[in-house]
Amino acid sequence: MPRPTPMFHSARPFPRQFSWTCLLCAFCLFLSGIAASARTQSGLEANVLHQQETALKATIDYLEDSIQKVKSGKYILCPLGLVEKDVLAGYIAAKMLSDDKTATEWAESIKNLTKYQRTSLKVLQEALDNAKAALEELQKKLAGPRKRPGQDKPRPRWHDGVTLELDSSTIDRRSTQSPTQWDVDKESGEGTYTPPYGKAKFEFKMPSSIGPEGENVHFGVSVRAKKGTRFAPAMSMVGEADLTGGNPQVYPVAESDMTAEEFKEVTIKPRQYSEDTKFVNIQVRFQDGPTITYKYRVVR
Repeated sequence: MPRPTPMFHSARPFPRQFSWTCLLCAFCLFLSGIAASARTQSGLEANVLHQQETALKATIDYLEDSIQKVKSGKYILCPLGLVEKDVLAGYIAAKMLSDDKTATEWAESIKNLTKYQRTSLKVLQEALDNAKAALEELQKKLAGPRKRPGQDKPRPRWHDGVTLELDSSTIDRRSTQSPTQWDVDKESGEGTYTPPYGKAKFEFKMPSSIGPEGENVHFGVSVRAKKGTRFAPAMSMVGEADLTGGNPQVYPVAESDMTAEEFKEVTIKPRQYSEDTKFVNIQVRFQDGPTITYKYRVVR
């Protein structure tokens, strides 16, 4: 009669002393070492600690799953690993049918499974307890890092829900090309630019007050190019506030003897500002033209 093919490569019977016990005990010592490292190495970077935290959580999940499988009575933690009892019994039966010399030893060893079951549950539970303790140490370190010199100094508080009130506005014409071709009114939010190749009209009326929910600004430019020319004026907004689209810009291009326009509804919304911030600036900038700075007071 042909010999059945074993389901496992090992043909040795269960050792009298449970080898997994030693392995898991060593694993427990490793986990304890992680916990000790978390207590003593204050210079570890936060991302390294997070990696260790993730690894420990995965270990805890694995150990809890293994304990449940062993408790179910369907699995056994033996020298071959975590194996289904039915599979293990089938392997032993196959060896007995093959008249293997070790079959008797295997059959006798299976009687000791209850003892192995109790031992493996105990070791798995110890490993699980150590893993949870190590995780708790890491989470304490992540939640409360040691203070460095000077950290006792109070930090500035941050406020949201503030209002911005217009305090003043100024025009800087130092970088303006052909200043006489520009006519900009910072109060009305209107301006014109009349170079030899066309005419551009700007609209940018800024609000006198900006509440926590923000305010909209009709922001844009219309342009007409003279015959034989091409005209592409531009206007942008930047500042210490949240602006729709980051830093909004309009840039229409008018071909010869044609018109073009580009308009946007820009929402200006206050950010979170520190208690030390009293004023913030928002600028409207014109390509080749002046820059208008609107200074807003932060009202809490």
